[in-house]
Amino acid sequence: MSENRRNNFRCPSTQFSEATVLTRGGKKTISSVVKIFDESAGGFGGKISTPPPFAAGDTVGLEYADKEMLCQVSYVLDGNEGVNTGDPSGYQFGLQVIEELEDSPEKKNVSRSGKVTYFAHSSAMGPLFAALIIFVVAVAGFLYFESTKEYTDELGRKYKGSPKTAFDNLYHSVFGKKQKRSVQNTRQR
Repeated sequence: MSENRRNNFRCPSTQFSEATVLTRGGKKTISSVVKIFDESAGGFGGKISTPPPFAAGDTVGLEYADKEMLCQVSYVLDGNEGVNTGDPSGYQFGLQVIEELEDSPEKKNVSRSGKVTYFAHSSAMGPLFAALIIFVVAVAGFLYFESTKEYTDELGRKYKGSPKTAFDNLYHSVFGKKQKRSVQNTRQR
């Protein structure tokens, strides 16, 4: 039986490409430079010259080809046990991609901790900012159109609106119009 039990086609690298594996060691992040010797749609095969700071089953971050990915370590082998890469020294390992991480502020520092960290303070700021912008644009549009309208006074004379008229109309549309009591109504009471 073949030892190549992959679900995806393997693409061996003619030249080893450098990548960085990020692991969590206590409270600090350990950054290891590794060589990638094969790629597939589901993961990577890599080589490291020193004993790796990760073991099979660990979750690590991988920075490779301008991408950041969250991966699970599939295996770690001594250089003599693995695939013949022309260099028997060091250790070989396999990484299975869990997810490709996006450059969003909500997923900052993910690979360095091994867990997805969401910033609570930024989660509501986007919608609130958008609502504020929409409100400001709506008020500005209302004031502009109200100040450019033509109005008619009690005597039938036309006059052009002004910013004061626009603010008055805005105030009255929000809070209601004050009813002016006539002089006659006041005297009768």
